[in-house]
Amino acid sequence: MATYGSLGVAVIVCKRAVALLSTALAVLALCGSHALGAVQSDPAKRVGSTSRVAVLDPSFGGSGLITLPTEVAGWTAYGAAIQNGGVIVSGGPTLQLLSRSGGHSESFGGAGTISLPAPKGGDFSLADFTLDSEGRLLVVGTSRFPRDESEVPHGPNGAPLPIVPSAVRILRFLPDGRLDPAFGQNGVIETDLGFSPPRDKQGRPLQPEASMEATGIAVDPNGHLLVTGGADVRLVPSCVHDVFEPVAVSVAFLARLTESGALDPSFGGDGLVGGRALGENPLRAGSVGEPVLGPSGVISYRSTAISACPSNHGRRGVAQLTPDGRTRKALGRKGVVGGDFTAIAGAPNGSVIALSRLPWTQGEAVRGRLIRISPSGKIDRSFGQNGQTVLKLGLAPVNEPDSVAVDGQGRILVGGTLVTRKRRSILVLRLNSDGRREMNFGPHGRVATSFPGLAPLGPSDLFLDPEGRVVTVHRYETRAASGLVLARYLLRS
Repeated sequence: MATYGSLGVAVIVCKRAVALLSTALAVLALCGSHALGAVQSDPAKRVGSTSRVAVLDPSFGGSGLITLPTEVAGWTAYGAAIQNGGVIVSGGPTLQLLSRSGGHSESFGGAGTISLPAPKGGDFSLADFTLDSEGRLLVVGTSRFPRDESEVPHGPNGAPLPIVPSAVRILRFLPDGRLDPAFGQNGVIETDLGFSPPRDKQGRPLQPEASMEATGIAVDPNGHLLVTGGADVRLVPSCVHDVFEPVAVSVAFLARLTESGALDPSFGGDGLVGGRALGENPLRAGSVGEPVLGPSGVISYRSTAISACPSNHGRRGVAQLTPDGRTRKALGRKGVVGGDFTAIAGAPNGSVIALSRLPWTQGEAVRGRLIRISPSGKIDRSFGQNGQTVLKLGLAPVNEPDSVAVDGQGRILVGGTLVTRKRRSILVLRLNSDGRREMNFGPHGRVATSFPGLAPLGPSDLFLDPEGRVVTVHRYETRAASGLVLARYLLRS
């Protein structure tokens, strides 16, 4: 998502669960910024090399690549740019600030690293982070409070029920990495947002506490916090073959909090949209995330989890809310633009770019699909070919287009992973504002930076820093180590 504040802070963050970064996060722990092996450019690097637009930035870690080892393997990666050209990356209980040259910024938490405090008696999983207009870092995630076996509710077959007491946890840090004492309780807000506990089919509460999960956060120009996620509301019989225990039905929510952390009653009537019953938003989703704030205050979001059961069936797609929290019915068909979208991003003019992966058939190339939703809520038919651009990424099924960003000129950057028989590569390509692919962006219209150990299925993050450089964050995993690899590219035009 992108947030633009009065101080020019720009943050573009993909909502995802993150791998755990080690406390040290030593950039040179693997004997250099690319010590996992020699970095190779795209196999077709000689093709069109004279017109290459994007190249690795040697001022970043000496080669344009930096590795950050982690203690625990994970699935995804987060990153964000700050105004001075530095980069924040995050993993589970840790956040790391790198300077514009890729070194540790010791002014952040004293050693360039801050640890996210867990709740008493529970654990914390980070979901997303962003910066506000004053450069303060806002982190959102889920606090879970595991119970003893004797306290866990069990189903009719004796298996533990799929619920756990949990709450939304928001932390605000000052630019130097200290928790902001003016926010909540010593910099932390932990809340169930007023949601009720999940109930059984007779309507009885299954536990005293709510059960929920946070997925994303954004800050609007007024300093209000927008938090997304899903809350368990009831248990129902499973519709999955050979699964006999009941399953939890989750309902997506969007909440808006004031700068002090209180629910904003001007949004949705009580500060909340959804989270109580299916059908409260047109997606009928179990969870939504990646809130994107448009310049007019319109909020775009995509479904991140839906139920497979026909009675609870949700829709994959994008929906929108008006600034006061009402469903924007002018969007698409009945308030929904359908599609299995993996990422969305806002453009300067208020339009929304949505990226999806099309169904794959063996023997065919993996394809990504981009559409543009106009500020009026309609599919922009002037974009690409009749409203869409299809990208072919190669034959391997693990090729993945999974991140998208829009620059100040409306050009679209797409990131992901490119896998061939010989190598795995960090992939970046760019489209013009009208949806046409820029074939001079790199060889064959793409920049593919080979990196040994690159996780083939790990979603990535992609964003632009204030100087217009492209930064990507990926996972890597080898027998000896695992962690994050950051790449920064200079754009020549």
